[in-house]
Amino acid sequence: FDHQHMNRSIVRVFVRTLAAAAVISLAACGSSDVGAAKLKVLKTNTSRDSVLAVMGTGPLVGTGVDTLRMAHGFRRQAFMVAGAQYEVLWYRDTPGTLDDPILKERETPLVIEDNKLKGLGWSFYDKLAQEKNLPNPSLSKQRLDSIVQSQQPKKP
Repeated sequence: FDHQHMNRSIVRVFVRTLAAAAVISLAACGSSDVGAAKLKVLKTNTSRDSVLAVMGTGPLVGTGVDTLRMAHGFRRQAFMVAGAQYEVLWYRDTPGTLDDPILKERETPLVIEDNKLKGLGWSFYDKLAQEKNLPNPSLSKQRLDSIVQSQQPKKP
């Protein structure tokens, strides 16, 4: 009886430990953002150069004037809001072009303010975009979809 009770106790401890490890592992990623595992080492106020070093070389290739809209193979956008300069670097790990729409399933925003990382990920970007009136690709798509739907003839 003691041997059987001891085995069950060991199994319970093992299962609890495994469950705790799974929860910690999922919390470390923090989200379903593309590249979350790679980008999680970045902290607020990390220099732009260090952010780009962690991001590595992106899968986009630009030519001519496209190079102004790219940084190390990643899409980049720059905005000036109330005297502050914001740069958004769009991390992705799949090949594509600058003509591709920005999609949550494919790209993760990293926001640089005055050459320091302000924050990253879609939840951060959604709040900042609303607060600073920055373009938000996820809302733009919803807006465009609603415009298209409103222009469709109504079915009787």
